[in-house]
Amino acid sequence: MKKLFLIILSVSTLIFATNAQSTSNCKQTCEVTKIVEEGPFLGVQVQNGPCNHSAQIIKVFAATAAEKTGFQLGDVIVQVDETTVTNNYHLVSIIGTHKPGDKVLITYVRDGVTATAKVRIGAKTTKFVTEKVCCDEVKNNLVSTDGLLLFPNPTTDKVSIKTKEAIEGDVTISIYNLEGKEVYFDTKVNTGQLNTTIDLTSFTAGEYVVRISGMNTNYTDKLFVSK
Repeated sequence: MKKLFLIILSVSTLIFATNAQSTSNCKQTCEVTKIVEEGPFLGVQVQNGPCNHSAQIIKVFAATAAEKTGFQLGDVIVQVDETTVTNNYHLVSIIGTHKPGDKVLITYVRDGVTATAKVRIGAKTTKFVTEKVCCDEVKNNLVSTDGLLLFPNPTTDKVSIKTKEAIEGDVTISIYNLEGKEVYFDTKVNTGQLNTTIDLTSFTAGEYVVRISGMNTNYTDKLFVSK
């Protein structure tokens, strides 16, 4: 009998600062919110591929990295980055070495044609945890709100996103609702300051978290949508 696997493993955490205040134990503290992502999640269910080599997709989960990439039932994954996939166990092991947010190059075969796709590994679950820490700890993080501009904010139907500093290379734009669900995702090849506008007409009223990440750069801030 062929064994089936869900690609769900590991834990990673991202921290961003929201505001600060004085306390008796520390000159200044910051209230921080942790975006806790649990389980690198490719978003597919797989079985051994043809002749028990590679890994064949038998289910693609909605709103996951796999669906956003366009993987389909029957696709056969043969390689992740430079590593050749030997079976479904091996694919699980390879994905397990990564964390949510990592980008991998997946080689797959569809209807006899070999293709590649760059995939940003997602997370099975995402939640927000707020706590207070000494501001010095926050300063040592690469995560900041200072260099990110969201306007208008609050907004009703669209938001312009701009960074004060230049970001080179691949830039990931993610928007989460307060339940931790990623409701928007896009990747751009950027040179200079990021300057883009996102259509929010399909968003419901509420509070969201915007995250911009690139090479050695992470920005986050809160976005308020009213209808």
